[in-house]
Amino acid sequence: MHIKKYMAAMKLAEVNKKVFLFSFVSKLLIMPLSLIIYYLILYSVFTYLNIEKLGEYKLVDLFYYYFLVRIINYVNSFNKGQSYRIFTQINNGEISKFLVRPIDYIKFQLFYCIGYVKYNWLVSIPLILIVYSTFNLNDINIFIVIGFIVSLFLAMVIVFMIYSIIGVITFWTEAIFGLEALVTSLSIFLSGMILPLDLFSKPLVNLSKYLPFRYTIYEVLQIFQINEISFCLKTIRIQILWTIILYILLRLLWKFGINKYQAQGG
Repeated sequence: MHIKKYMAAMKLAEVNKKVFLFSFVSKLLIMPLSLIIYYLILYSVFTYLNIEKLGEYKLVDLFYYYFLVRIINYVNSFNKGQSYRIFTQINNGEISKFLVRPIDYIKFQLFYCIGYVKYNWLVSIPLILIVYSTFNLNDINIFIVIGFIVSLFLAMVIVFMIYSIIGVITFWTEAIFGLEALVTSLSIFLSGMILPLDLFSKPLVNLSKYLPFRYTIYEVLQIFQINEISFCLKTIRIQILWTIILYILLRLLWKFGINKYQAQGG
């Protein structure tokens, strides 16, 4: 792989990102409002049920968890639009220009996404570490921090792969929005975006273990929660496995989809 071609994609994304960086910062600025609403909902639930804990979580623990979830979700929000970008480029024929150039489309898109979210990372990772050190009594282990950053990167790649697969399905269907909505709905529940997965029913928890969604948020945050190097390495290994599986599936769909596209005179 000629890395310079794809580094150029990152630079292109960085130029565009400077225009939209205000959007990301704005989300962070208005996040306190959503956190206040979430806290009030949690407080009402705890008060109504007259409990001090929900499972193993105190109210402050769930608030802390949701805070970190929101930050991670903002970091990966751009990659969740990957399906629409591929859908648009296939339908308007823009994808043809990649087919006549010595550029791998999937790699180009991945590097573009990495370049786009780089600024989000520069803001989010220090913020996550500050929140973690504020709410958690455990000492910050430098190896855990490094493992968390690696895991967060792999989570971003997994999200990219999932939504790229949805986008490539455009080769066979006129619209992907129903499928995209279904996958997004599954992701919301099975990634631990709403609540930690261990608060859900056992069948749902077991189902999540066989899907990649839990490794985009829940398991990433568990690295800090459990604070053990062995768990961190196990999570990263599983994320790498899911990355490989999704990449192979994406490549196969891309290969057959492009053949179909070219056969139809695309």
